[in-house]
Amino acid sequence: MKQLVSEQHLSQTEVEELRKKLQVQENTSQKQLDELQAHLESQQEASKQEVDELMRTLQEQTQASEKQVEQLDEKLQQQELLSKQQLENLEQELSEEKEASRKQLEDLKQKLRNQEEAAEELKADLKEAQCNNMTISSTSEDLKRLNADLQAEVSSIIKEKDGQMEKKLAELEKASSHREAELQKKLQEMEGQVTSLQKSLQEAKERREEEESQAAQETRRREAERRRELLAVAHEAIDQKDAELEKRAQEISRLKEKSQQDSEKIESLSRELHRKDEDSSDLREKLADYKKQIQQVQKEISTMREEEKVLRQKLTDMEKSKKQLQSDIATRDRTIQQLKVDQSNTKSDQTLELYQKACKDLKAKENVMESMRLALTEQEDTQEQMEQVLEEKLTEIQELSSEVEKLKGMILQQNRGNDAHQRVDPSEDFRLAKEAASQAQESLKMLTEKHQAERRKWLEERLSLIGQAKEAEEKRNQEMRKFAEDRERCTRQQSNLESQLVEKEKTMENWRKERDTLVSSLEVQLKKLLFNQAEKDKLIQELRVQNSQPPREVNDGGVGASVTRLQAALAEKEAEIQQLKEALEASAAKQDGLVTQTKNNVFAEKSKDESVNMRPERTSNRASVSSQSSTGFPSVLESSEISTENGKTSRFPRPELEISFSPLQPNRMALRRQGEDSAVTVKITRTAARKRKSGEMEKSYLFRRTKRRATPEEEVEAENRRNTRSKLTPKLTPQKEEISSPAGSHDPHSSIQGKKEGTLQKIGGFLQSSPTLLGTKAKKMMSLVSSRVETDSAATSSSLLLRTKNKRKLFRPEISGPMEMPAHPIISQDTEERESDNQIKRRLRSKKAK
Repeated sequence: MKQLVSEQHLSQTEVEELRKKLQVQENTSQKQLDELQAHLESQQEASKQEVDELMRTLQEQTQASEKQVEQLDEKLQQQELLSKQQLENLEQELSEEKEASRKQLEDLKQKLRNQEEAAEELKADLKEAQCNNMTISSTSEDLKRLNADLQAEVSSIIKEKDGQMEKKLAELEKASSHREAELQKKLQEMEGQVTSLQKSLQEAKERREEEESQAAQETRRREAERRRELLAVAHEAIDQKDAELEKRAQEISRLKEKSQQDSEKIESLSRELHRKDEDSSDLREKLADYKKQIQQVQKEISTMREEEKVLRQKLTDMEKSKKQLQSDIATRDRTIQQLKVDQSNTKSDQTLELYQKACKDLKAKENVMESMRLALTEQEDTQEQMEQVLEEKLTEIQELSSEVEKLKGMILQQNRGNDAHQRVDPSEDFRLAKEAASQAQESLKMLTEKHQAERRKWLEERLSLIGQAKEAEEKRNQEMRKFAEDRERCTRQQSNLESQLVEKEKTMENWRKERDTLVSSLEVQLKKLLFNQAEKDKLIQELRVQNSQPPREVNDGGVGASVTRLQAALAEKEAEIQQLKEALEASAAKQDGLVTQTKNNVFAEKSKDESVNMRPERTSNRASVSSQSSTGFPSVLESSEISTENGKTSRFPRPELEISFSPLQPNRMALRRQGEDSAVTVKITRTAARKRKSGEMEKSYLFRRTKRRATPEEEVEAENRRNTRSKLTPKLTPQKEEISSPAGSHDPHSSIQGKKEGTLQKIGGFLQSSPTLLGTKAKKMMSLVSSRVETDSAATSSSLLLRTKNKRKLFRPEISGPMEMPAHPIISQDTEERESDNQIKRRLRSKKAK
């Protein structure tokens, strides 16, 4: 004991020394962290200042480039306005010249028409003169010759004038407005000459008889002189017009050349505008890219800060883990010393407990070591990521500096090319940019040096931690060798437990076989019952068909006897069903008890195994019953699962048939069985009926309702009741008989219906609590029974529904039926049920329309 006390004092002193050392280490680590924080803050401030300076320089450059672009835009706009004005003036002049030429052409055409009319009048006068001169003999021949000569000369002159006028018209289309006035004056002179010729001809006609010879000579001389004068005047006019046309053509060619030059200038200016627009858009895009890059750098700085915070948290976690390891080492040393002291006195049980505690401690230490390894790997990954981020930032800064220099060169070239007068020395901008780049490089160098120093420190710490971890692993290996023998014992115990589990599984398989045989026998009995019910239904239908004719007094006793027999058979069936239900409940209780016992045994054995193995394992809360059954034998609970959460058992059945409706397609439904991917669509055929008004619908509904409810089964029952009452009571009037029949027939049938429904409720509850395979098969059979019972109840309640026509219930949710929707009546509905559904829909539509 004294040794133990002394060892405890020594361990306490060692613990205090370790605590002091840890406090010193914590203080040093905190100081280092504070220094790192200060360095990081200074680096962040320097980086922010550099980013601000770069942003300012970029903004100044962008402002200068925008001003240059605006000046160029103004100049181009002015040039465009001037060119537009010149083009408009040229177009106006061309339009005026075209209008003047059109007017000249029209005037010349009118003049030609007038001259042609005058020539035709002269020809007519000459013909008249020829007719008058036929009487003269000698003088007439001379006059004929003169007239012929005159006609030839006039025709030649007219032809020449026509050719000249045609040429003049072709040429005057291109002439100007000033020369047109002179041509008009000359034409007037020619017209005066034509009038003088006409007068001379008339004088010659008067002087023919007196002076034939003198007149001929004088006329010849005058005509020759006139011809010469006319030819000279015509030649002069033609020469002048040719010169004017040549001048006009030269002027038009000059104007065309000027217009082409202006268009070329406009095209060149437009090209320059497009180029400058593209350059400005490129500059803007580059500015946007620079802004985005600056934002990315800021985001990366924020991520770096977050990573620093994470690293600090990891450092604190590492320190905590160091403390835990030291405490664990102290506790382990204590346990080892206690084991050495108490080896001779303690028993095997105490050694086992100590071994268990040591194993738990070793597992905890292994977990701690694994967490330490993970933390070290994470730290290495983070450092590599930080180095990659720093390298990427360096490359980005270099790219940004190169792009800034390129932009500066581009802007200077644009300034030199566009504004030759506004030349500014860019030496200051270059110096500022170089200084900023040098400062950034120096800051990056400082950061890299600090990062390398921190990395060296971290590597030294990591090596020390790895050495401690190796020492702990060596101690753990030594202790694990001691526990190898204990593990062999545990494996032997596990083999024994497994053999026991195999025996229990065999007993469970035998029990399942017995359960399957019971279920099959129950199914056979249920089928027999259903077959008997079908036969009795057929007998009832035959009796109703026989009784559809007017009833006789002789057959009344036979019908009453058949009804009593049927009631007795139904009572016997109810008793058999109750017996079957009790047997099923007993078998289900036995099954639940066996399952709970086996599970409790399994859990107890597992807990023992875990205590011996000394390995904590997480057990699954849910285990399917289908996995316990062997592959050779089929089980009923294949589609169900049993959960064992919190030690309670509960069953969740899976549906074997899924029915899905859609409101968009009410005439169809999809059926899908368990294990199948594709669904089968089934059409529900309905009779098509035309839409009618609300009044007609209500009338037709009442009429059909009265018709439909009067089925042959109801008529048979009503006639049987009347016959039974006619024996007991005196005969009444037909009106009284009709009033008394529904009141008397309601009570006995409702009591029978209540008994039937009570039995169905019991069977439904039992089937719902039964396994799924039995439940699915029984639900199909019960749907047949429930549908037949519903038809009987509908037949009896027809008389009451006539009184309460406005308060009809569409659905009657009862607890007795296990399924509200049977399988087969949905697919093959009767025409009467379809008609009732359609009538309900029509009534609802009429109410909504109101």
